[in-house]
Amino acid sequence: MDIMEELRKNRKNILNLFENRLIGANGLPVLSVDALTGRFVDETSLISELGDYLPFLSYFGKNKFADSQLQLVEDHFNTEKFIWTKHPKLPVHSWAFEYTDLLLGLIICYEIYKNDRYLVTAEKITDFVLETFYNQGFITTHHFEIFKYSPPITSSLCLMFVELFVDIYMYTKKGKYLSLAEKIMNNMINTEGFSKYGLFPSYYLLHKPMRMVTGMFNILKRYDATKYNVTASQSLLALYVATKKDEYRNAYMKWFNGVNQYLKYEEGGYAKRVVMNNHKTKFGLDLKNFHFIETFADMYYFSKEESLLHAAEELANFWLKKQGATGLIPFNPLNNKSRLDPNVDFSIGLCKLYELTKKEFYREKTDQIIKGILTYHIAPYGMVESVDIKTGELLDPIISIKFLSLFLKIDILYENNFQSYNNRLLYSILRDR
Repeated sequence: MDIMEELRKNRKNILNLFENRLIGANGLPVLSVDALTGRFVDETSLISELGDYLPFLSYFGKNKFADSQLQLVEDHFNTEKFIWTKHPKLPVHSWAFEYTDLLLGLIICYEIYKNDRYLVTAEKITDFVLETFYNQGFITTHHFEIFKYSPPITSSLCLMFVELFVDIYMYTKKGKYLSLAEKIMNNMINTEGFSKYGLFPSYYLLHKPMRMVTGMFNILKRYDATKYNVTASQSLLALYVATKKDEYRNAYMKWFNGVNQYLKYEEGGYAKRVVMNNHKTKFGLDLKNFHFIETFADMYYFSKEESLLHAAEELANFWLKKQGATGLIPFNPLNNKSRLDPNVDFSIGLCKLYELTKKEFYREKTDQIIKGILTYHIAPYGMVESVDIKTGELLDPIISIKFLSLFLKIDILYENNFQSYNNRLLYSILRDR
């Protein structure tokens, strides 16, 4: 198989689908589709997931499409402002994390186009987030507009705003954004959980009396890995790169040690979660471990701390031992089911290891995974979600369409000969958040 030729053919199909087939009634892409029939499965719009599709279509020249999507975002925030979340047990509310990927997409599109509209819109939404969710030096998780109230609880998920504020500062040169980024991160570093374990708590109550009363609840003892702690680590990295302050490098290494002490299994791989009860109970293991490969590799590039690179390679090799005959990696090591997006992101982690170590092994393994995707995941309306890693048998045709655009990261890496660290735009667009 000529991988480059097949990637270009698949890219052409994906770009065409986004422009002509996967758009909902409001002009924004829908959430999910049956990749075999083209039937819309969930028509929820992707406004909060803009960072998962628009930068990649923009990178490959879909300028008019990008302009139309930007206009829809501008129109939304000139009228409704909030992104609403529905939950069966809660009133309609706005969830802070829903704004992060939108902001990331606007920032990366600004980096691509250097069109001030993207930066102005990103700054406007950032200020709205601060007005709505900022409380006592933290970003709170939820806002209930019906009560005009944001409960005094934060999450390590909300630390993604730290990295975004650093980006906004970098392009606007407005010091308030960097100051806020540092203040929020410093407050989370000083929480009881991080001080004791080197990990960021999944949830944290801002009021000490509430922490004392509710401290027995397991949700406040949870330390989730994917998104939560990994997002926090990437924000620590962003602050270290922006400020060159050793306190952030030291905090990152404290976090790295905490991850290896409390989340790592003896046989390899990292748990999805640890609950800090008497037994420090670990839960789960899946291919979202790729997040650790990315963050360890990134921090190694900027710090040259060898233990980080060693840990990234060790984790990659742990998962590569589970590779199936199709070239694909199972999402869960206990079964043979692949998932498209984790295989893509794991491949990007391997590409970073290849760039850092020059070991051809990682490039060869990347080729095997991508050939597996191009052979078994391709479908008339994009790509299917899951196949059997041993036989290639189709298991699930329903795909979240953002995973189609995210696959274009692979095209970008192959076109740039697996290089990303020496180019700000490539480093930025390949971030998984």
